[in-house]
Amino acid sequence: MSFDGITHILHYLVHYVDEASSKTLERWCRRAHAELTRAWDWFEHELECHEPDISGPNIHPDDVAKILCMIAAILEALSDFVRHCVSRHPRPLRHGLSFTQIHTGKFGDIYREKLLQDGWCPFAIEMLSCAGIIPLAYAYRCGPSSRGDILYENDNHKRCTPTECMRNAIDIATYSNRHVTGTCRCEYLAPPKNTVEQMILNGDIPVIRVQSTSTDQSPHSLQPGADLQYDQNGEANNNIEDVMPTVSCRKSSSTPYVAISHVWADGLGSTTEKGLPLCLMKQLGMMAGRLVTGGAFWIDSLCVPRDKRTRALAIGKMAQIYREAEVVLVIDSGIQRCSLKTPYTEIKLRIATSGWMQRVWTLQEACLARKLVFKLSDGYMDMKDVPGHTNQSADARLSKILNTILAPAHKSASETCHCSINDISHRLAWRNIGRAHDETLAIAALLYVDAKELVMLPPESRMAKLLLSVRSMHSSVVFKKGPKIKVPGFRWASRSLIGHDSHFTMACDAICTDQGLETSYPCICFEKTTFRRDEVWFLRLGKRPVTGGCFIIMPTQDDGGSDEYTCDGIIVPEVPDSGDTVGGAVLLCDRDTTRSQAEDARLAAIWTKRLYVRAAGYETPKLHPNLRVIKVRSLGKQDLLLT
Repeated sequence: MSFDGITHILHYLVHYVDEASSKTLERWCRRAHAELTRAWDWFEHELECHEPDISGPNIHPDDVAKILCMIAAILEALSDFVRHCVSRHPRPLRHGLSFTQIHTGKFGDIYREKLLQDGWCPFAIEMLSCAGIIPLAYAYRCGPSSRGDILYENDNHKRCTPTECMRNAIDIATYSNRHVTGTCRCEYLAPPKNTVEQMILNGDIPVIRVQSTSTDQSPHSLQPGADLQYDQNGEANNNIEDVMPTVSCRKSSSTPYVAISHVWADGLGSTTEKGLPLCLMKQLGMMAGRLVTGGAFWIDSLCVPRDKRTRALAIGKMAQIYREAEVVLVIDSGIQRCSLKTPYTEIKLRIATSGWMQRVWTLQEACLARKLVFKLSDGYMDMKDVPGHTNQSADARLSKILNTILAPAHKSASETCHCSINDISHRLAWRNIGRAHDETLAIAALLYVDAKELVMLPPESRMAKLLLSVRSMHSSVVFKKGPKIKVPGFRWASRSLIGHDSHFTMACDAICTDQGLETSYPCICFEKTTFRRDEVWFLRLGKRPVTGGCFIIMPTQDDGGSDEYTCDGIIVPEVPDSGDTVGGAVLLCDRDTTRSQAEDARLAAIWTKRLYVRAAGYETPKLHPNLRVIKVRSLGKQDLLLT
C-alpha cells in the first residue's frame, strides 16, 4: 500500500484554494476541519476497539494494523494541508481550528520494527515517530543513512537506544582520525602551535590556509576546482597524496574564511598540537577554496589547542567565529552521501537524522551562520536554496523537525538569531553533548550571553550564571526533568536543558534573580508533611467539592535526591481537572521581609522535588485503603520567590 496518490488530490485542492475568495476559503477551512475532526474521532474509536470496524474473519490482525497506519498517514497529510491553508488566510481565522493529532501508538510499531530491521538507529526512529506516521513511512522507503565504512568496520546501531545514538559517542582514549580513503596511511600535519596560541592570547581568531608544494618545490595553491569526487564505495577518485602542503596561520580580521561545522564521530576531531592527516588537510583546503577566495578555514581540530587556558579563550570566541565566517560549511558523512540530484525531501530526512543534527554545539554553528552550506557528494548545497515545503507528503513534517535550522538559515543578513530559554529547550530536545560542562558555552550566544563570562567559571556554576544573565524566562522551566542545581536560590533549575519535555509555556512570565525565581503558580497548600521518595499519596479538600480539589500525587525518579522529602505545597503549571500534569513539591517559608514595603512581598518557597499530579475523585481513597490522605488547606494562585 502507498499514499503517494494523495499528492494528486492535494494538487487539485491547492488549485481550488488559490482561486477561492476569502469568505469561500474560510467556509471551506471550517468544513474541512469539521470533517477531519469526525475522521479523527472515528479513528481514535477504532484504535480503542478490540474489534475495529475494518476487522473480520478473513483479515489478519497485522493487515488491520497496516490499514490503520495508512489511514493515519492520510489523515496526517490532509490535516497538514488544511493547516497550511489556514496559515495562508489573509486574516486570522477564529479559534477552534486545531490540527495537532499525531498517532504513532501500537500500530506505529509496525514501521518502527521495519526500520530497526532495515538498520535505522533507534534514536532516529524515536525522533521521527514524534512527527507522525508519514516520516516513518518515508524513512522506510528511503532506507537508512550510510556513513561509509572508513571508521566503522561493522557499522550498525546495536548499542543505540531511543534516547541516544551511541555511534556519535566517542572515547578520547581510543579515538582515531579517518583518512580520505580507507587505504591511506599518510602522516599528520599541524599548524604552527606557537602562532595559533599567541593569536588566541592576543584576542585574535586564527584561521588556516593550506598551500601545496609540488615535487620540484615550486609553491602553488590547491586548485579550488579540484574538489574530491567519490565513487559508490565512498573512495576518492582524485589522488591528492601527490602534493606536499604547507600550513600557514592568519588573523581572521584580515582574511575571509570558512568555518567548518562537523562532529568528532566522523573522524575530523583533533587539537592544534596533533593536527590532522595530510589527506584531510588537503581536502579541507580544497573545500574552503571552492567557497572563499584564498581558501582559508577555521576548524576546532586545528585552531583550539589542548592547553586549558588557550582552549578556554578559544571556546569563549566560538560564537564570534561562526558569526563572522563568510560561510559555515557542514561536513557530515551521512549528509555527504546525498547528491545535488537527491530530492529535497530526502535531503531533509538525511539532515534530520544525521550525527551533525544530534550535537549541541552544531545548533549554535547553524543558527549564527551568515550562509549555511552542506557538503554533498558532488557539490555544495546552500540551505537558503532548500524550499520550505515541496509536494511530498512527508515534507511538511520533516520541515517542522528541521525548523531549528531552516528558520535561522533563511534569515536576512541584517537579522540576528536570538532565542529564549523556551526556544533553546525545544531545540535541544534531540541533541547530546560530549562534555556536559560545555553545554552552557554552546548555547550562550543564542541567548545573548557572552560565553567568555562563563568559560572561566567552575563548570558547576555556569548554568546558574547563564540563567541570571538571561533573567526573563517561562515559569514552567522549573518542571523540566533531570537533576537540579543544589545552590540555594537555584534549586528549581535543572543542571541541563537537554531532553524532551513538553511542559514549557511560551510566555516569559518569570524573572531569575540571585535570590530565586520570581513568578506565580497555582499552589495547593497543606500541613507540612514528610513523604518517602517513592510514595504515592492523596490530596483532598476538607469538604466534599463539587468539582476538582482532589489529586493523586505520584513520584518521579529523574531528579535524584534523598530517600525522603518534606513539603507543604504543590505548584503546578495549571490545576488539572482531568488527566496528569507535572508539578513540584515546595516548602513554603515566611513572607520575604528583606524587600522594601514599596515592593510586592512574595512568599518564599524552597523547591523540594518534581512530582506528577493527577486529578482524582473524592472517593478514590476508598478504592486504595493504603493511600495516605492529606487535607488541602488552600488552593489558588500564589506569588512566589522560588529558591
